Formats: sequence, C-alpha cells, structure tokens
Amino acid sequence: MFYINNNVYERTSNSTCKVIGYILSENTTAIPASELSECKYLKQVNSEVTIPEKVEFEGSTYTVTEIGLKAFENSSNLSKISIPETVVNIGSNAFRNCTNLTVVNIPKSVTSINKNTFYGCSSLSSIDIPDTITYIGECAFFNCNNLTGLTLPPKLQSLGSYAFKSCSSMKSLALPSGITSLGVKTFADCTSLTDIQLPDSLTAIGENVFESCRSLAEITLPARLTSIGHYAFWGCISLKSISIPNTITSIGDSAFSGCKSLSAINLPNSLTEMGSNVFTGCKQLSLNKGLLLYANGTKCYGYVGDYKNITEITVPEGVIYINENAFKGCTNLEHVYLPSSLTAIGSGAFSMCNKLTDIKLPDSLMDFNPRKIPFALKYERIKELNQFAVKGYLDKLKKEPGCKYLKQTRCGHACCEISLVFQKTTLWKGLYKISDLADKVEEIKAVAANYEQLDTEATKLV
Repeated sequence: MFYINNNVYERTSNSTCKVIGYILSENTTAIPASELSECKYLKQVNSEVTIPEKVEFEGSTYTVTEIGLKAFENSSNLSKISIPETVVNIGSNAFRNCTNLTVVNIPKSVTSINKNTFYGCSSLSSIDIPDTITYIGECAFFNCNNLTGLTLPPKLQSLGSYAFKSCSSMKSLALPSGITSLGVKTFADCTSLTDIQLPDSLTAIGENVFESCRSLAEITLPARLTSIGHYAFWGCISLKSISIPNTITSIGDSAFSGCKSLSAINLPNSLTEMGSNVFTGCKQLSLNKGLLLYANGTKCYGYVGDYKNITEITVPEGVIYINENAFKGCTNLEHVYLPSSLTAIGSGAFSMCNKLTDIKLPDSLMDFNPRKIPFALKYERIKELNQFAVKGYLDKLKKEPGCKYLKQTRCGHACCEISLVFQKTTLWKGLYKISDLADKVEEIKAVAANYEQLDTEATKLV
C-alpha cells in the first residue's frame, strides 16, 4: 500500500495498481475513504479528485486499472472525479453516498457498473454511460433522486434489482434490445416516470418492477413477454390502460393493485395463471358484467370495479375454477349463482361476504376443503352448504392412510360433522360435536361450536 497526492493505492501486479481510498496528507496513515467518517480528527476527501493513468513509487511505474471496493464511499465533500481510460473496473460501493457528487466520467474501458456504485448520490443529475457497458448491477443508482438525464448503452444486457429504485426525478427512459428480464423493484418509486420504452427482447417483468410509479399513465408491453410478477404495477395510480400480449401465461399477486385509474385491460387466451388481489382497488375497471375471466373463460378472477355495492353474482357456464379471494370484501353480496361446470373454489373466495345467504354449490364441485374456509363466515347462514360439504369432502378423507373407521353424523350448524378415526391416533379432530361412534372407536372431542372457534381450530386440521 502506498499514497501519492492523497490517493491511496494497492499493487495488483508488478505493473498495475488500484485506488483503494484517500488520505488527508502524507502525515496521516493510509485508510480508505469509507472509514474517514469514523475518524473525527480527519477531514473528508477534497471536492475534486483526479485519478492519474500511471503512478511511480520506489522506482517502479504502475498503471492504475481499478477503483477498489468502497474506495470513496461516504465522501460527502466529493463533487467531481476524473477517471482515466486505463481503469477497467470500478468496485462495488465505490461512490456510495457521495451526496455532493455532480460530475463523474465513466471511461470506455469499463464494461460494468457494479453493485451500489452510485447508491445515494443524490446530487447526481446526469451521467454519460459509455457504449461498452453491458451490465448495471443491483442498486447501482438507488436513490439518485436528482438523476434526470440518462441514456442506456445499446450493448446493455442486464439490469440488477433495485438498479434505479427511487430515482424520483427521472421522467423517461428507453431500454436497449439486449434486455430480456427486469428484476425486483428495478424502477420502483420512480414517481416522475411518465414514459418507458420496453424492448422486444423482454420476456419477463419481475416483482415490484414499476411499484409506485405514480406518474406512469401508459405502457406498451412487448410481444414476447410471458410473465408479469407480483406487485409489478402496484400503486401506479395514473395508469389508465394496458394491452397484454398473447404470449402472457401468468400474472402475479397484486400485479395491478391500487391502479385506481385503470379502466381498460385485455386478458389474452394464453393467460393460464393469475394470482390473488391482482386488480384490487381498480374501481374504474369492469369487464363481462363485472367479472374478470381468463384461460379461455374457464377461470374466474372475481368481481372488479365498484364491487362493494354488488348484491348478486352469476358466474357463467364454462368456468371451472374461482380464484382465491375472488369475491373477498363484497360486503353486500347476498346471492351467488354458480355454473354446473365449476370444480374448485379457492381459499377465501367469499370471505367478508357477511350478507351472503343464498349460494348453491353444484354437484360438479370436487375441491371444497372446510379447512381452507373459502367462505370465512358462519356456515349456518348458507343454504344447502352443509349437505354438499359432507358429500364432496368425505371421499377425500377415506383416502387418508391408516383410516379404520369413517363415520358421518348429522349435519351441524355450520358445515358438517365428520369423524375420521385412525388405528392408534386421531389425525382428524373434526369440526363439531361427534356422536354415535362405532364400537372400539376412540372418541373425537368436540371443537368449534361457533365460527370464532372454527377459525382458531382450522389451522390444526390435517
């Protein structure tokens, strides 16, 4: 380790070296700039720093090829830094939290911007990224909230998660054609972003990518896109319409939740999987009489739009599955008409539907598990539900290993009474009071006399 003109260097070979920090004067011990904040008797780095191409020390000449890990981290006085063309690598966190940095050049000899390189450089308003850059790492420009001028190089192939998160002044950006996927929260909280151009090469939008991009009113999704991740457009309150390409097969949980201006969206036939709460809070959205269908009309996401005032729902024929939480919160819903094609209802599909009293479950329904509590209310309010639950769930219980006796008793005040007894241990405790058990059968204790007890005990059931 040696220092020249206040820069601290470390040999990397007989002819090369890297900058690893900065010192106040030749009378101080050489330490990285990232540690200066802990040394109260030392001043921070000068406002302008020039890194030379070559340095001489003890009769040898060294070419400066790197800026080391955390070399200038937390150097709050640094406003300008000049980097020579000999530098081929800038280490992670090299300029992290250099809050007054306004001017920096990245030479063409550098091919990547590593993790956290400019994290928290809140005064950086523009930066020229050379065409040689192929990779921008995780959190590289995180919280650069004054960054407005930015052009991404054409050879860029990868953007790390959080790369531009909280760049709240950035208004527009075009992604080059080499990008195939966007990671977690890449542009989250870019609250001024109004225009972003996605390349045709893009096949996946990851989780929370555009979360809280409050100014984004429209976006064109590329034709090769196959998936939209969880919370991808959560809180994009200005987003009015979006066209989803025929290549999309999955949309994650809460992908468009909180997009209160969204009034138009198409769901292609290619879509086979959709998470829960995808369109929660999209009060302007209403399709197919309020129902959102996908997978060629075989799956029902739920009711969208002003769902709180709806009193009656008819799920059309052809639907085989109702999503989890599909009608959650329809507090005025009283009547539900289900198709004969229906085979499964997701967990919590009718939770918080406190006025629901009229729903007939079709004989085709095979997947109905009391443990999942798809209604999450007092079952005695619902007509014809008790009888179905015994019929539809009994066959499943018989398949449990070790079952010796299986007895159905009278229907209870909520869903059903089912006894499942095993040779040595009772794995199914039952939902309600059990009576009239066969000889030599261990008694199964009564649980859940009302909904509150049912809710507590449900998690214990097998």
